[in-house]
Amino acid sequence: MWGWEKKEAVEVLYADAEVQCTLPWITHTIGTASGSSTPLVPQPSERKGQPAQHHAAVQCALPWLTNDPSPKVDNDDPVIADGVPIVEGVAVDLSGTSIKELPAWVIVDGALMTSLKLSACLGLTGLPETVDQLGALRVLKMDRCQNLSLLPDGMGGLRCLLLLDLSQCTNLTALPPSVGSLSSLQTLRMLKCTKLKQVDAIATVASLKNIDLSNCTALLLLPDMSKMTSLQTLTLAHCDKLSVLPESLGECVALVTLDLTGCQIIRLPMRLDKLRSLRTLTLAHCTKLIELPSSIGELQSLTSLDLSSCIGLVLLPSSIGHLSSLESLDLKKASSITCLPDLTQMEAIISLDLSSCTSLISLPSLERMAKLKILNLRGCTSLSSLPSASFSSLASLETLEMRGCTSLPPSLPVAVGRKVPTYGRSLSIQTDVPLPPGFMPLPNGGATSVSANGRRVQGAAHGGAQRGLLPRWLMRYAGMSNHPTANNPTANIPTATGTPVSGAGIGGAAGVGAGAGRGGRG
Repeated sequence: MWGWEKKEAVEVLYADAEVQCTLPWITHTIGTASGSSTPLVPQPSERKGQPAQHHAAVQCALPWLTNDPSPKVDNDDPVIADGVPIVEGVAVDLSGTSIKELPAWVIVDGALMTSLKLSACLGLTGLPETVDQLGALRVLKMDRCQNLSLLPDGMGGLRCLLLLDLSQCTNLTALPPSVGSLSSLQTLRMLKCTKLKQVDAIATVASLKNIDLSNCTALLLLPDMSKMTSLQTLTLAHCDKLSVLPESLGECVALVTLDLTGCQIIRLPMRLDKLRSLRTLTLAHCTKLIELPSSIGELQSLTSLDLSSCIGLVLLPSSIGHLSSLESLDLKKASSITCLPDLTQMEAIISLDLSSCTSLISLPSLERMAKLKILNLRGCTSLSSLPSASFSSLASLETLEMRGCTSLPPSLPVAVGRKVPTYGRSLSIQTDVPLPPGFMPLPNGGATSVSANGRRVQGAAHGGAQRGLLPRWLMRYAGMSNHPTANNPTANIPTATGTPVSGAGIGGAAGVGAGAGRGGRG
């Protein structure tokens, strides 16, 4: 029975630095796409240093040996499609070992090798020039090889390579020019390569679909991207020294996700109109960003736009209101924005976060935002008025946050939505604005939750003598079928189940402070 522990195997195989591992290939039972498998027995024809060329799928388990019939495979490896290997060959995993150079047998016996994993080989400083002999290689993972400082020109010979992972190779400063010959490469991961200054070599790799350069804090420039017409995801989050984006970024017609969080860019490329597939654009904490191009309005597939903490952004282009597919607009802590353009074409918007926009004076019309569920105005200290009339169209509103809006008039808006919600859906209102006399709790299960001056009021009603102080929209959100009046002080108040409760929740003639009193009887 095969069964060495990883630690023991490492000690045996690498005890002598002058001795290189020449153990025979170990075959595993690995299911293939056709459902067949290979037996877990060493074949007589397999001698030391010779590959097992007759097996459909072979796993080299060095430096530890195992009879596990389900070898570990990364789900994100491009050799996997719906959980089934789409290529046949050998997977070699030397991750976490103490090797200082690639053992010779990996090259000599690598004709069938499709995956080579060298993750966290802390002593590894480079690869041999002969690495180009691994012509069938699809996956090369060298993440966390912290002493890796140079890659050979032979890398260009890996014409079948689909995934190259060099994440956290903290001594790597550049890619060799030969990387531009990796004509099949789809995914490049180099996150947290903190000394990486440029990636010019990838400019000609037209097959790239995913690039992750996040936290490459020394990266200064991006290469020309006009040939990257297959690129779908570009992650540049926290590339602190990246201040300019190439205009050719606008040629990445397949781009779906662009993450520029924390970059020091001043502006985006002017021509974004070709990015018709872009769905997510993240510019959070781009503190030096001062403007957006008018072409941003051409991003008709965009569903999420994050401009939070863009403190240098003063105005938004009017074209931003043309984003008819936008579902989430995040402007929290965009503290220099004073006003917003017309947003009436944003009919798909679900979440609008304007919290801590301390310079924002007014809101545009919110008409046609029938899908809006969350409106966050917390901490908008300069906001002096609300478009009360347009609130009537907010049929889906569930959360209205207004705490800290110290410049608003001392009363709730009279018409913050007049459409009665379906029973069972809740409306949560958070505000520091004092509620008018007569506000008081509805029976348990009321549809509206109000928190004012730090106290929560479940549902709402008002006294007959104070008619008109409670906004009608609030009554309707609470599900009141009949408004209480002096002549009808015992109006029916439905619960969340729709059953009316007669004579409950109606304040006395003098009214009651916010959440402080109990309703009198009619």
